[in-house]
Amino acid sequence: MIAGLNLIYIRKKPKKAFNRILSRLFFEGRQPTMRWLWLNRLVSMELELLKKFSIEESKLCKVTKPIFIVGIGRSGTTILGNILSFHREVGLLNEAKALWHAAYPFEDVLGTYGTEAYYRLYESDATSEVKNNVRKLHFLFLWFTKSQRLVDKYPEMIFRIRFLRAIYPDLKIILLMRNGWDTIYSIAHYARRHTFPHAKGYVDWWGVNGRKWHLLVTQVLSAERDLSAIRAVADALERHEDRAAVEWILTMREGLRLAESLPDQMCTIRYEDLVTYPECTLRTLLEFCELSQDDSTIAYATQVLKPMSPRKPQDLHANVKDIFIETMNKVGYTA
Repeated sequence: MIAGLNLIYIRKKPKKAFNRILSRLFFEGRQPTMRWLWLNRLVSMELELLKKFSIEESKLCKVTKPIFIVGIGRSGTTILGNILSFHREVGLLNEAKALWHAAYPFEDVLGTYGTEAYYRLYESDATSEVKNNVRKLHFLFLWFTKSQRLVDKYPEMIFRIRFLRAIYPDLKIILLMRNGWDTIYSIAHYARRHTFPHAKGYVDWWGVNGRKWHLLVTQVLSAERDLSAIRAVADALERHEDRAAVEWILTMREGLRLAESLPDQMCTIRYEDLVTYPECTLRTLLEFCELSQDDSTIAYATQVLKPMSPRKPQDLHANVKDIFIETMNKVGYTA
């Protein structure tokens, strides 16, 4: 359903559900594999108008301790964001690429909006203008949805934490991990079902004409000196499974580095724990996020979360498989 809603959510919290729909329409935009892409032009025009609003600095400072859900797509980030959005204090932005593009025009790795993008963003990218744009749009979103705390789910932001910390030094980061085999299967399955013609050629999981994959290879993989075996064959990897394995490897390695460098600002949880032990996992997560222990959120989670049978190992390119198995072991999964 629209905005990731389900009938349980709509019945229990219709006002929250209505806010989720408005958030999708006015702040988040449409990704290139979705229908009604013409809405993006209207959303972009509206966000440009919102940027011109004059807002006192004291009000912008009310956007405190924003929570960012990062990791890799198809690992449960959407359902986790959906659950946290059920919390009475939370307003959720679900991959609000339209908002982020309006605030910083070089972050769109999929190719929905701009022609140039950077997978990694740093402190230097967070200029005073960018900071003001981000905080202003986030403040207006919270005001619009009558929410106290922002949850921004955007998996690729894992490669932009230094950029985010320059804007919000008090941010909270949730890294969601999932078994690599399950993630690979889910990405490949999605990519095959969501490959469509596009005005510029074609679009799938890897963006418009493979733009996301190209940027991942040239801007992220290229900097990993010990992954020369993958770099040597990256341009020849055409199977979704192989590409997904590389994206998973790079994301998990980045997550491990962040968990070591930012232990007080980052909470790492496993998708498997979330669906198997939702109450324990969520209570720990709410405490980390400094959100109240909302029993209705816990009850909703237990209703919508269901454990899934793990996927079997799949064939991977020889240059990718050994490093994939090594990374699985490093993050605590039995390969």
